[in-house]
Parts: sequence; structure tokens; C-alpha cells
Amino acid sequence: HPDFPHLKYTMGYAGRPGGPAFYISTQNNKWNHGPGSQGSKTEADGCFGVIGDATSKKVVDRMTTQPGGGKGSGFIEDSKDFIRILYLKLL
Repeated sequence: HPDFPHLKYTMGYAGRPGGPAFYISTQNNKWNHGPGSQGSKTEADGCFGVIGDATSKKVVDRMTTQPGGGKGSGFIEDSKDFIRILYLKLL
């Protein structure tokens, strides 16, 4: 949906039809996850939220420097390097 593009600091459901896993876009991802991406002419990942405040954006930026990330992919293969989210507040 045009009102919910996959821009930096947005959250989207992983996979199609989507969920329960989600991701945080650390760059403009509309070409990777928006309409017409991943081999589909019309489908897109559901974008459901935005990281809103400056402190939270700093946390997301820091998350991108964690060990175990593939070169530029953002995917973490080894579970020992996973980041566990212990608290999340949706507004």
C-alpha cells in the first residue's frame, strides 16, 4: 500500500502470506519487499509499523553492527548471534 512503504525504520512481516516472523528495514527496502518484488508482479510483504523515536532508531542502528551478519545481507545464521527482543510496545 502506498501509505506504508518499506522505508528505513519500518517493520514488515517476513514471508508471504507473512508472519509470525518480522524484520526491521535498515534501508529503503521498497524494491526488495514492496509490490512486484521477489518474483511477484503484485504481492508485497505486509508493512505494519515504524520505529518512531530517535532513541529506538539508535538501537536499530546499533543492531546492524552485531556479530554474525552476512556481508550486507542483514541475515544472522547462527542462533548464538540472534538478538532477542524482550520488550516491545506498540502504539
